[in-house]
Amino acid sequence: MGAGAGHGSVANRVAAPLLLAALVPMFFAIAAVAMLIASEDLALEALVVVVIGLLGGSLGAFIAWRRLRKEVDLPARALQEAAARLGAGEPVEQVGGAGAGPLAPVAAALGRAGAKVSDTTDRLMAQARWGEGSRRILDALDFARSDAQVNRVVSEALELVDDEHAGELLMSSAESSGTLESVAANRATGSPGCPVSTAGDCMAIRRGQVVITDSSEAINACPQLRGRPYGATSAVCVPVSIEGHGLGVIHTTGADRDPPNPVVVERLSELSRHLGARLASLHAIESSRAEASTDGLTGLPNRRSLEASLQQMLDSGRDFVAVLADLDKFKSLNDNFGHEAGDRALQLFARVMQDNVRGHDLVARVGGEEFVVAYPDMTVQGSIEAIERLRTGLASAVSVAAVQPFTCSFGVTHSAVGSSVGEILRVADAGLLRAKELGGDQVVYADQALAVEVFDNGEPPRPR
Repeated sequence: MGAGAGHGSVANRVAAPLLLAALVPMFFAIAAVAMLIASEDLALEALVVVVIGLLGGSLGAFIAWRRLRKEVDLPARALQEAAARLGAGEPVEQVGGAGAGPLAPVAAALGRAGAKVSDTTDRLMAQARWGEGSRRILDALDFARSDAQVNRVVSEALELVDDEHAGELLMSSAESSGTLESVAANRATGSPGCPVSTAGDCMAIRRGQVVITDSSEAINACPQLRGRPYGATSAVCVPVSIEGHGLGVIHTTGADRDPPNPVVVERLSELSRHLGARLASLHAIESSRAEASTDGLTGLPNRRSLEASLQQMLDSGRDFVAVLADLDKFKSLNDNFGHEAGDRALQLFARVMQDNVRGHDLVARVGGEEFVVAYPDMTVQGSIEAIERLRTGLASAVSVAAVQPFTCSFGVTHSAVGSSVGEILRVADAGLLRAKELGGDQVVYADQALAVEVFDNGEPPRPR
């Protein structure tokens, strides 16, 4: 309606002078002809009438030209200039229209079109910026080699996603039995402080889907949103899944009844997917590494892991005492009572060893019924006393456990006896073999002299 009315107004304003310019000369010409027909004496008067008609027509044409220039030409030039400035990328609000003339509806339509183009451009530019930000987040997650490094990336990623609303990442682990802990917060806005304590209490994790809450005062709002120190709030909670298991949530809050917009929600969901995939990859790597360095039956480090740790101590010049332990008459235990009985004995012995060492001591199963304990920064006498306590603890554990009775023999040596891990363990093995020769269930200290005596005299070692 507006545009049509505007166009009609322009036509009317311009057509009137043009019609005047055309009709006035014709009218006066007819009048002049009539005057000549009536009397030839009126020729001069007829000529005056014709001149007056021509002058009136010229005046009408001049008026029409002025109106065309004012109503059409100048606004059209203004529109042309505005279109050119919009095409050059100048913001719509800085580009003037064609004023309030009859082409104002056209100018308004052009402004609306320009505004739509500007909005579309802004949206595409924002998408491009997020695409670049998303790529950088993905690269940073790929570079992360631990959960702690991943959490640092998430803190920065939350800022890239949304630097206006408080946000945090809460995660649980297999070791925490589902307990959630805030491990990362938006670097720009901080943490909203979600009080949820377990994965089972988180609605988003339980449902396995994004939960958007318009107001914490709503009847169906998550109870964890109520009673926040900053008052009523809106929230977005995006679950984080690792191999199909919900182990965490990205939690973001906003003003009451004004939750983060759908663009932010989509970006948080994308971050959650990238995060879950990276954590799954890291955990798989860690699991493979653990399997490669851990004994499957007892859960203790295996020979490879032990030798690497002992080599590190040697390289750093750190002294230690090495103890080689072996279950007495283990073959008979397996032959008489079956391998399950042997496995239970090995597991019990491993548990007793772990219960009787310090936090930084090393305990490992190096094969069959053989185990090693390494005591860093301990004297030989101190280690022998520790092993005696272990023997006592083993006897007590065997007496109450559902296992066949068994004992253990120990060979002890100091790292100073050799320059390599293999050489040190060989000397400890000499002490172990001597303990077996003496009847088992005892501790024997070994040095290089005993190793020469045991291994270099040509006598085969006694069965263990």
